Amino acid sequence: MEDDVEKIINELPIKAKIPSEKQIKNILEDEMECIKFLQQEGILYKSQK
Repeated sequence: MEDDVEKIINELPIKAKIPSEKQIKNILEDEMECIKFLQQEGILYKSQK
């Protein structure tokens, strides 16, 4: 039974790749651009904390 599970796991395609530091940086920059745009449009307001 355990051998079967291990066999299945080994046959699974490795799709979940860890993003590189550069990819993470790009994602964060994109999100910051979105936030700035929404703030300019008055859609998103900075929380007053």
